[in-house]
Amino acid sequence: MLQGGFRPIDFWAANFTSDTNIVFDVHNYYFDGRTSTSGICPRWSAAVAKTWATYTQIGACWTYKFLGNVPVDGGGTQGDYWNYSAFIKSGILHIASGVISTNLNSK
Repeated sequence: MLQGGFRPIDFWAANFTSDTNIVFDVHNYYFDGRTSTSGICPRWSAAVAKTWATYTQIGACWTYKFLGNVPVDGGGTQGDYWNYSAFIKSGILHIASGVISTNLNSK
């Protein structure tokens, strides 16, 4: 997983081959119409960090049962790569310990 540096996918595409399994961590920022400049970002981000965390902690749940059927270059569909429910059932992810299996062929 990489932080995309506020650049679109096309910006990074030339740096990876089509069979690279990569996820970009996207950071969205919202300003409610006030006159906002980069000068207030550190102060603003510190002030709302706790509230922001309250509403963003659940982000990974959006991919818990993702059943996307769009083909992925190199094999399978989106759901084969981003469906945490299937990862748990197959033993790749162990929720109780927070460990990812090093033997992906184990059942």
